[in-house]
Amino acid sequence: YKNSTPLAGLLRTPAPVDCPSCGTRALTSTNFVSGGTTHAWAAGLCLFTLLCCIPYCINGTKNVEHRCGKCGVLLATWHRSGSTEVHLH
Repeated sequence: YKNSTPLAGLLRTPAPVDCPSCGTRALTSTNFVSGGTTHAWAAGLCLFTLLCCIPYCINGTKNVEHRCGKCGVLLATWHRSGSTEVHLH
């Protein structure tokens, strides 16, 4: 990859980054995980329906974890609120 994405600039899709752990430029691997937005949707649905499990079954309410495509270390998490939490500098 010619250019890399700063870790704080990661969003919901895989992107090329320079891994601070292994020093390799690689495409991140992404994984959807439940977070605050997922839990808030579930709580809201519990108040009005019995469908509180739906937010846990769809990726549209989940955060996105980015891991190094080479060494697998957790680099950052993109939160549904729009912010990116960097785990490794």
